[in-house]
Amino acid sequence: MIETTPQHNRPKVTVIVPVFNAEAHIAKCIDSLANQTLAGVECLLIDDHGGDNSIETAKKKIAETQQNNKEQNSGIDFSFLTTPHNLGAGGARNFGLQHARGEFIAFVDSDDWIEPQTLETLYNAANGNNADICYCNATKEFSNGKQKHLCNPETHSGEFTIQDKQYFLSHFVSYFWTFIYRHSFLSSHNITFPTTNYAEDSFFVSAAVLAAGRVASVGHFFYHYCIHTQSLITTPNPIKHKARMHAFTSLSHFAKRNGLYDTFSEEIDYLLVKKGYLLSVCNYAANTTDTDSTEPARLRAALEQEAPHYRQNFYVKKSAPVRFLLWVIEKMPKLSLKALQMVAKATGRID
Repeated sequence: MIETTPQHNRPKVTVIVPVFNAEAHIAKCIDSLANQTLAGVECLLIDDHGGDNSIETAKKKIAETQQNNKEQNSGIDFSFLTTPHNLGAGGARNFGLQHARGEFIAFVDSDDWIEPQTLETLYNAANGNNADICYCNATKEFSNGKQKHLCNPETHSGEFTIQDKQYFLSHFVSYFWTFIYRHSFLSSHNITFPTTNYAEDSFFVSAAVLAAGRVASVGHFFYHYCIHTQSLITTPNPIKHKARMHAFTSLSHFAKRNGLYDTFSEEIDYLLVKKGYLLSVCNYAANTTDTDSTEPARLRAALEQEAPHYRQNFYVKKSAPVRFLLWVIEKMPKLSLKALQMVAKATGRID
């Protein structure tokens, strides 16, 4: 991520949108971006070689919105980039980062949408607090019309203290698209997405939280996270569990490279236990009909290599459910896998 754009020519925000098989929903996403109240925005739509007409649909919608907004002088500039081959969501976002010119970076998925004031509010809050990262909240929207509010942990705007980060990480939720990130901050800490194509967003936002010196937040539910029948999160994938474990192992490596691990070892190891190992076992059970009881043991070996003292972790010791799951998966792997498969089938959750 090399920034060479002169300051007076820079967009205020670059919005990166990976596009892959989103033909049915991308028009609403484009419409929400075209109607942003912030002037000086570039939107990079990253064609990641899907098999439908997403790009053609996007271009048609952009032409329509530009015609409709002609008299309003819309402040957003749309551009299309094409990856050399299918890179997955994380790789496509990295490709966009290489071409981004904005002072801040935002990410919007092509089947989601944002409120008109989103970028203006976040940009002003970030600049007003000289923040490396700034975030809002989101609304999760289901295809049956139901909604659920998604709230990030609360922090005070300004200096991102050790205590604030510890609270944020120990109450971790991966709503990475509710953030904008200062471009120079991402570049200086070399924060990019792992190319594992699952839980890469969890790594990205966690790394940003660990490294950020200043933070800002607004309480509005600006981002609309839409769940569709064919969303990637609802599509079976028998190797998701390995990608998830890799993402959180990578977070530990990132912290160690940047001299952050000693300060946040309890939080990082807890994320590796809860969001890495335990959810990876759940992913494995839910995404495969195989009942290979040795797979949890292989995942646990990776956990023990990275965090050998995880059983003495402050947060693990404080959480009875986590301790119970650790025990039952270790002592009764076959039974635990069958139980998790039954839960996944009953709830329809495979993520």
